[in-house]
Amino acid sequence: MNRELTLREKVLLLILIVLVMVLGYFKLLYEPVSDRIARCREDTAQEQLALEQNAVRLAQMEKMEQALADIRAAGGSKAIPHFNNSEALLREHADLLTGLAEYLLIHETIEGDDFRYYCEHGQMPIHPDDTIEPPAKVIRRMDEAPVAPQPEEETQPADGDTPDDGEKTE
Repeated sequence: MNRELTLREKVLLLILIVLVMVLGYFKLLYEPVSDRIARCREDTAQEQLALEQNAVRLAQMEKMEQALADIRAAGGSKAIPHFNNSEALLREHADLLTGLAEYLLIHETIEGDDFRYYCEHGQMPIHPDDTIEPPAKVIRRMDEAPVAPQPEEETQPADGDTPDDGEKTE
């Protein structure tokens, strides 16, 4: 089946070859190169921004160094005090911290008023031991001083009375 192609077939084949070549050029050469150029432009913009930020920082550092040099030249160099007194504070308030840690180990939480009272007086406020749900707390303004709750007075049995445990002795 070796027949010769008609003119129409030759033209269509030529158009097909040209289309394949254009598509191959676009996909294999033009698109990857365009993507790489776009990435390089983005990288260049990021590097330019970083360079500008570093230039601003350098200018600020030069101003600070110049100001320090002026202060030193004027004889105004002061020793910067050390503010590392955390160990001294911890040693000073070790008894408060220990008591607070023991309270938190037992109760797990502490109310703000109780904490302020403990810091001021060195002991926890005395609360009545209620088996019923405690009443809602009164909301106070922060500038009001907290008031420690007063314990309820328990009634003591009279001299001749014995506590009634539900059992009678004979």
